[in-house]
Amino acid sequence: MDKLTFAYGAIMKKIVGLLCLAVILAVSSAGIASAAKAGLSIFVGMSDSDLDFPEGTEAYDGTAFGVDYQIEVSESFTINPFYMLSNEDGPSGAFIDPTFGTVTFTSEIDTTMLGAEFRFWFDSLFVGPLVANFDIDRTTDINIFGTTLTVEDGDSAIGFGAVAGWEAEGGFSLKFFYGMADLDGADYTTIRLFVGWRF
Repeated sequence: MDKLTFAYGAIMKKIVGLLCLAVILAVSSAGIASAAKAGLSIFVGMSDSDLDFPEGTEAYDGTAFGVDYQIEVSESFTINPFYMLSNEDGPSGAFIDPTFGTVTFTSEIDTTMLGAEFRFWFDSLFVGPLVANFDIDRTTDINIFGTTLTVEDGDSAIGFGAVAGWEAEGGFSLKFFYGMADLDGADYTTIRLFVGWRF
């Protein structure tokens, strides 16, 4: 993937990182107990991602949606296959070209993930690693003389990450999600905050 422009990451990553740390600290002081109920869950939330190029970083933020199915392996361990979609807006702006005059551009990325979480349960709290296939498509719209030129590129790769959160016996959940993948020419990282419901 080619770099479009430089942008700074959003502050949400620091906030979510602190919340993840709080969950992990809470987990470390809790006793092992039975995992939450098995079954299908849906979840929605906020996403904040970076594409890190050698020349700089492109920052994106938007919304994400997903489903998982919780499989109880033991009283304190579950495997959660998941499918997740997100759409995030990224760099935008304008510049003056000597030939074309004012040129404006906007960009976004659509990300699809298919993978599995491996959750270790401590009462109603959980923490664990994840592995997934990250499929990322980036679209850039460039407006010149009132005509829009659309440029698309993307890549996919196997990536890794971690999850931490809380799930009530009734099915309501709060989850913090971190993922990363090494793409062709760029490193992708994402932090996401979800609320969900297990049926």
